[in-house]
Amino acid sequence: MTSRNQNRPPRSPSSKKEGVEGIPLDKRRRIGMGRTGGSTNVERKPFGSVNKKLDVAATSDVGNSAEGSDCGNVEFTKEEVDALVNERLKMKKFDHKGNLELVSELNARLKVCIKWFQKRDEAHVEGEGKLQNALDALDKKCAETEAEMKNKEERYSATISELRQENTCVQERLVKEESEKLDAIGCHRKENKARIALEALQVSLSKDLEKAQQDILAANQRAASVDDMYKRLQEYNLSLQQYNSKLHSELEVARESLKRVEKEKSIIVENHSTLRGHYSSLQDQLNS
Repeated sequence: MTSRNQNRPPRSPSSKKEGVEGIPLDKRRRIGMGRTGGSTNVERKPFGSVNKKLDVAATSDVGNSAEGSDCGNVEFTKEEVDALVNERLKMKKFDHKGNLELVSELNARLKVCIKWFQKRDEAHVEGEGKLQNALDALDKKCAETEAEMKNKEERYSATISELRQENTCVQERLVKEESEKLDAIGCHRKENKARIALEALQVSLSKDLEKAQQDILAANQRAASVDDMYKRLQEYNLSLQQYNSKLHSELEVARESLKRVEKEKSIIVENHSTLRGHYSSLQDQLNS
């Protein structure tokens, strides 16, 4: 009978015990679970079925001479392992052959169970290796991420410093613009006051002009019989209207042309006096 562990040195009983006792309690509790991670509510099989399953596995293992053969798809629960470990053989006194067969059968079943434990341990070691590799990769990624975050933090700090400097410059410009705005508002108020004064002056001049026009109309009505004088008065009325339109167009520059307006006003008054003189002379001529 060949075995997979034929070329390996035999293990001492203490090492086998340590191999079983060295397994964590939670792992030993999960021994009975299926490979897909089933729940602990596993259907418990009777002791006879356990022996039958182990007998089949042992027979297949003994009959297979290949070194790479495994324990098949056999799964063990905690109760089955305990039952196998605590099993006591019913030895007969003089039946040495039967006793040897019982011991061989028990050894075969124990071998299947140990192979299953070894396979699970290899899977556990492989899983730990993969987990360690994943942890190493995660540590490397964390280090790279930390370095990247540090670089980003430095870039962000530099950007924040630049933005603060720009904010300071903007605040200074804003204060300057606010001061200029206040100055412009003051100038605008002064211009509004000057414009109001000019509008008042315009109203006064308009009233004077209206009064002069009324006087001209009265003079035209009284001098209706004198054609030449009437034409002159019409020309004068036209010049006054042109002057009125000129005053409307010069409202924006009225402050600068105020002296000129006063001078023209004096000229108008002189002309009005002259007209009155002419009117008086004409009246005297008519009366005479």
